[in-house]
Amino acid sequence: DIDGEAAANISFDKPIIPPIGWERVSEIPDEFTSSENEQGYSGIYFTRTRPGYTEVWSLVNDSDSTSTYIYRTDTKQWQQVPIAVKGIYFLDRENNVWIIPFWFMDKTQASLYRLDSDNTVVPVVDSEHLLSNGQIKSIQIGPDGVFWVQFYDESDNVGLYSFSPDTLKAELHLTDLYFPNEDVVIDKDYNLYLMKDLDTVMRYNPTTGETKTRKLPPDYVEYGSATSLYIDNDNRLWVSDRAWFDLSDADFASINVVFHSPIFIDLMPGVGRYVWDRPKPLVDTSDGRLWYTSSRGLAWFKPETGDWCLFTTDPGKIVKDSQQDLWIMVDDTLYTLNLR
Repeated sequence: DIDGEAAANISFDKPIIPPIGWERVSEIPDEFTSSENEQGYSGIYFTRTRPGYTEVWSLVNDSDSTSTYIYRTDTKQWQQVPIAVKGIYFLDRENNVWIIPFWFMDKTQASLYRLDSDNTVVPVVDSEHLLSNGQIKSIQIGPDGVFWVQFYDESDNVGLYSFSPDTLKAELHLTDLYFPNEDVVIDKDYNLYLMKDLDTVMRYNPTTGETKTRKLPPDYVEYGSATSLYIDNDNRLWVSDRAWFDLSDADFASINVVFHSPIFIDLMPGVGRYVWDRPKPLVDTSDGRLWYTSSRGLAWFKPETGDWCLFTTDPGKIVKDSQQDLWIMVDDTLYTLNLR
């Protein structure tokens, strides 16, 4: 620990290290960024495949607003998308853009929005109004296109709902969920996984209603994302950098412990204490690597060798397009990595 006087004099500004080995694609035009606001940041929402090109949907945030921009790989141009609703953007199975709004901006607004063909915002409300008067925490889309929604209502309860964007029907499946849950993930057999508590993973089968839980080994990391889940292409369920399960085991009993990497040791802003940050898995690639984001930056992990690598200090997001290429935004600049 660092004493209070010393902590007060620490600068937490970190130099941004560009990603080594990545191709620099384009910088966000100056007119889209605020040079007066040094506290702003930029990042990627997702990539969307269009006939003959790919769109990279990005955001630029400053103290006053968040704006949305699209980069087109065919014209190599940026375009601003004037959208009044601010929130978390995602794609459905039909390539439609949806928005989970920031609830605190207006508690009377809908809990979900969709963009039509000309990017006009359309509010979407379920037929029974089960997903009203609260905040959607996360959405995972099943192979059948159904939205699996963690919903935080005004009674401070977190429930798991299914929602059909076609019929607008919502159904409650589980209640009294663990509040810090960030992720629901779905395996190829349509089992859902989420955290029951900080050290317990739960599997839920929506067809039978059966649940099964597995305890994780004790973990003493106090900073970062406690409940990040990810299923890779080898049918492994990852719990942050803590452990992974072999989902080919029908009993959900095969657990493998991961040793924390010191690349995630970081100085906690405003506290003056070093912590072991817990990173969040985002994507996996055909070369066997699992890619993470953390307070220290972006990193990859190779399970077969145990190798870790922090390749940029920008703590952003990694997305994968339909061609299996990776995209990141570092210091207002778009980069891509071709692994084919």
